[in-house]
Amino acid sequence: MAIEKKRLLSMDRPLEITERPFQRMATEQGLTERSLVSLMRALKKAGVIRRIGAVLRQEKAGLHSNALVVWLVCDDRLDAAAKALARFDEVSHCYSRRPAKGWPFNLYTMVHARDRKSCLAVIARMAARARLDEYRVLFTVRELKKEKAQLSEIMR
Repeated sequence: MAIEKKRLLSMDRPLEITERPFQRMATEQGLTERSLVSLMRALKKAGVIRRIGAVLRQEKAGLHSNALVVWLVCDDRLDAAAKALARFDEVSHCYSRRPAKGWPFNLYTMVHARDRKSCLAVIARMAARARLDEYRVLFTVRELKKEKAQLSEIMR
């Protein structure tokens, strides 16, 4: 287990933007690229990791409008609606939550676009595709934090 923990911690850094981003990481660990990918799949299957993902710096990518869209969806349509909404390229997050007192919304999506008008147009298409008409758009006013958790600090 200690060797897997060490290997997992070594993965806790940005990937290189190359054709084979895991190759150097594998070599540094004395593994083949295939072995490292197999280890990552095993860790995912075991529930240790959920995914390998990118952190998008929206402003640098030219996406200046971001909105959290909260949707009110009947429980029997929740999965289908979530799948329909998550298929949009402009959606980075899609998740459900139990409604709270005074807040009936149960499905959430984060939408990114070049400007507010484009963002609203995407949201309108999303609502039409998922056949949803009860939602609110909460535009980002200011980003307060954008950092990933540091495994080396958490797994001490």
